[in-house]
Amino acid sequence: MIKLNYTVPADEECYTAMRTIDMSVDSEQNLHEIIEVFSDFLKASGYAFGGRIELISKKEVEAEDEAILKSIADYYFNSTEKSYKDKEKRDTKDVEL
Repeated sequence: MIKLNYTVPADEECYTAMRTIDMSVDSEQNLHEIIEVFSDFLKASGYAFGGRIELISKKEVEAEDEAILKSIADYYFNSTEKSYKDKEKRDTKDVEL
């Protein structure tokens, strides 16, 4: 059995009639069901978030991190390359022969 417990802090008691939240989950449930209950517990405790809690494999995290770094590098490279080309255009003058 997994037990989740939240007690409203004393300085916040004047804002709600709720005092405690107690939830239990059968530990033999699969991990996705446990995460769903934990998500409900967080929301009941006052944490507001749009979306859901997910398990992400280490490979997925590394792939996502790599994609973000590549995107940053591409942006930086492209913006510096563009600024160099703009500078070259300003530094050259048309010469008639």
